Amino acid sequence: MPRPANPLVRENLLNAGLALFHAQGFNAVGIKERTDTAGLPKGSFYS
Repeated sequence: MPRPANPLVRENLLNAGLALFHAQGFNAVGIKERTDTAGLPKGSFYS
């Protein structure tokens, strides 16, 4: 049985993505950079 979604993980990823998009633009930001900025493992993005 999968674990329930953690709303803080989603919020951290969104905040990190927004900050990076504003600083570098949409095309310049990858998934690894977003998860590193949020301090989360890459698998959290896909969950």
